[in-house]
Amino acid sequence: GRTFKPEDEDGDGNIVVLSYGFWQRLFADDSTVIGASVGLGGDAYTVVGVMPRQFRSFSGNPDLWVPWRLRNDQRRPVHFLNVIARLNPGTTIADARADLTTIARRLEAEYPDVNTGHLVTVGSLEDAIVGEVRPALVLMMAAVGFVFLIACANVANLFFSRSMSRQREMAVRAALGAGRTRLVRQLITENMLLALFGGVVGIGLGYVSIQGFWAIGLSGLPRAEHIQLSAPVMFFAIALAAFGGVLFGLAPSLYASRQDLSRSLAEGGRGVSTGRAMQKLRGSLVVVQMALTIVLLIGAGLLMRSFDRLQQVDPGFNVDDVLIARISLGGNRYPNFESVVAFQEQLHTGLSESNGVLQSGTVTFLPLSGNSSTAWLNIVGRPPWPDIPPEVNLINASGDYFRAIGVTVLSGRVFDERDRIGSPRVVVINQTAARQFWPDADPVGDLIRLGPNPEAVPFEIIGVTSDMRQYGLNAAPFPAAFTAASQGPWSSFFLVMQMAGDPRLGIGVLRGQVKAVDPDLVVDNIMTMSELVGESVAGPRVGMLLLGAFALIALSIAAVGIYGVVAYSVAQRTQEIGIRMALGAQQSKVLSLVIGRALALTGVAVALGLGAAVVSSRVLESMLFQVSAVDPVTFIAVPMVLLGVAAMAALVPARRAAGTDPVSALRME
Repeated sequence: GRTFKPEDEDGDGNIVVLSYGFWQRLFADDSTVIGASVGLGGDAYTVVGVMPRQFRSFSGNPDLWVPWRLRNDQRRPVHFLNVIARLNPGTTIADARADLTTIARRLEAEYPDVNTGHLVTVGSLEDAIVGEVRPALVLMMAAVGFVFLIACANVANLFFSRSMSRQREMAVRAALGAGRTRLVRQLITENMLLALFGGVVGIGLGYVSIQGFWAIGLSGLPRAEHIQLSAPVMFFAIALAAFGGVLFGLAPSLYASRQDLSRSLAEGGRGVSTGRAMQKLRGSLVVVQMALTIVLLIGAGLLMRSFDRLQQVDPGFNVDDVLIARISLGGNRYPNFESVVAFQEQLHTGLSESNGVLQSGTVTFLPLSGNSSTAWLNIVGRPPWPDIPPEVNLINASGDYFRAIGVTVLSGRVFDERDRIGSPRVVVINQTAARQFWPDADPVGDLIRLGPNPEAVPFEIIGVTSDMRQYGLNAAPFPAAFTAASQGPWSSFFLVMQMAGDPRLGIGVLRGQVKAVDPDLVVDNIMTMSELVGESVAGPRVGMLLLGAFALIALSIAAVGIYGVVAYSVAQRTQEIGIRMALGAQQSKVLSLVIGRALALTGVAVALGLGAAVVSSRVLESMLFQVSAVDPVTFIAVPMVLLGVAAMAALVPARRAAGTDPVSALRME
């Protein structure tokens, strides 16, 4: 089929384009669907096209599209549409912004009554989709890079240990004629095989991890449905593993292939001691691991404290026992305000008589959704604002909505049966609007105009309610004005139900009552208010969990690294420890000697890591809520945790050293 043509927007016929998923569900892949009829709101629509599988709307996931049609008397005042346009070749966003601003200024002069103050905001579609999450994704990639470096440093350390234990083997190979290039090639090949095996295992763990993150809120990310373990991702992972294996295995391979044949072969089966330079190198690798780990741990700690503060914010409404759902009325059966009001009243009456339903109300924009409509605020009887009037969120609601969601009435009243179509227009404002525009007076009884028309019929303020957060828990309440649904309802709204128990038990009641009023209506977006709150913090939660997971992986790797260095050091110093104990050293002294080396390395790492964390944590500032980027609690707790982990990692080799038999140790040489 096809999409819309310009003449479709001016025609009278009802046509519709289906999404691929809706076509599959409703028509079962029927290729003869073009020309079929679909009932929408009591009207028949003809299918003219089906969108391809890969098409995604940048806002939501609609099932179908119909042409936008405006009557001639509606065209000029409409200011709430989003426009998507493709730029001409060579045209930049800045060029488009300048052109559209010029057009908007021209329209202001030509139509001052409806266009004054209505300008344009121009940006890229990419920024509109992923702009807010880009910093978090960049941070996650940096964390991945840190974990990769920590792992590679650990692998290099293990390769050094392995190469030192194989010095005699390499000497024998060299004595039999193997050149240094041959030896290096063999060792790098072994390292490459290990790295590729690790890459394959990592891909498997990655697949499992993605499934796990779906269960904890990955769907809160934009375009989350496209997150998958694709072929390019797997190729990148394998290539990165191979690159790390070669790069970080090269130095140990070169060291192992450098031979003093007479010395290595003469030592026979005895252990080969390690020089100070090698010990310092291995210690330095561990210090680097732990310093990077501190950076990750501090970042994760800051996000955790920020998320904890975010969850403690009062959203301003009842969360625990509220069910919400979206209802859209349209078509010839709901042509005016009266028909919509009649539907809402019948639905509320049915719900009020249902078991378990305490209150039910309607609202156009849910709190924490980030959605709203705005309007200019002008106060009747006051001088005009010196500049453009301030904006308030314009929300249409019923009186029972405030009771169902648990909002406190601070002054006056909310909507009731006195507020009908034809009666004086009334409005309820929130506490932020009252404080901002009536700082020293009670606004109840004052008249206001909402919108640019200075001749519009004013609204009387009848009440002030407590604040609800509209744009997220981390955003301050915005001034809001609530108009009465009983005087001029929107045809698309959310139903809010307060239940006596588990709110999900009201889903069946809701569907049944809607069907009783209008059997053809579809109720969608059904969820509990607690789920809505969870969705509003999905981004911070995912960021905290991912960075926390990376930090724990890094801490585990660093613990293995410190254990490996200390264990190898103990093995190399067995004779020295035996002599110390033969001369009377107590086990506690040996324990403190071994653990002290681990803590000394950790202390150096802490100093370096804290310095790096002070710089890197600044990147997190925009993602933190009520937590400083140099939060003292986090910057003190993380080093304590790392010192404790280092001590625990060194404890096993330390106990082994303390249990050394002096006679056996001296016999070794």
